[in-house]
Amino acid sequence: MNKTFKIYALIFIIIMVILALLEVNKKEVVDWGKNFDVNEKSPFGLFVFNQEVKDLFKNNLKKVDVTAYDYYNENQKKPHNILVIESEIDTESWNKILDEVSKGSDAMLIIAKMPKEISDSIGFYDSQISFEDKNVNEADR
Repeated sequence: MNKTFKIYALIFIIIMVILALLEVNKKEVVDWGKNFDVNEKSPFGLFVFNQEVKDLFKNNLKKVDVTAYDYYNENQKKPHNILVIESEIDTESWNKILDEVSKGSDAMLIIAKMPKEISDSIGFYDSQISFEDKNVNEADR
């Protein structure tokens, strides 16, 4: 091997060691975005909830992947708890959920932004506050 190749190899190895040390000392960035995803392990992810839900509710929880409209058309239920986590709810499904609530069921919504037809029907109005230099209430825009 010639001397130039050895010098280049040594420089390459030194650079790789420096890059490896920088990568090891790098801080992990935490995603604080509100995603409510059952597969996400971030602070607002529901991975742990999804894993522990059977023990928390003692197997009294039923997960469904159909719309509330389809589910309640096929199943007649006595009063029960309804939990909706960050999903798009169409008007017909929301009306079915409201019907179940009027029959004695309880509903809980975990969503980032409440659809207007839902907030109008239950009389709940939210607003978002900006933390910029000039605070502007998002509901006023």
